Amino acid sequence: MHDSLQSGSVAKLYATLWRHAEGRRRQVVLFVVLLVLAQVVRLTIPWFFGEAVNALQVHGMEGLPQARNDLLLMLAAVGVAWTMHGPARIVERFTALVVRERFADALHARPWRCPFAGTSSTTPETRCTA
Repeated sequence: MHDSLQSGSVAKLYATLWRHAEGRRRQVVLFVVLLVLAQVVRLTIPWFFGEAVNALQVHGMEGLPQARNDLLLMLAAVGVAWTMHGPARIVERFTALVVRERFADALHARPWRCPFAGTSSTTPETRCTA
């Protein structure tokens, strides 16, 4: 499966992350979902601000309570986004430490699968498997 992906592609990067996150895949899904949801909530911030401005432009001073409510919703959106973003980054950091360790172990184990110089055997069992 991994050989069919183009070298250097983002898909190959995420496939490698997924492979080395074995046992921690729930955390990977958790932090990705939390980060995406935090971004979706952040996208509402300009909308709330625009609604506040519209309320003032359309209704003048009578639109002040509506504008206040929209600005409070904007502030709440900031709080909700950071409430999701912060824990997601913490889970991401701890998961990344494990993935990086496993990736490094896999890279260091790679040369040991190759035959050493001076050995003349090139049977399929001794060929280097990347």
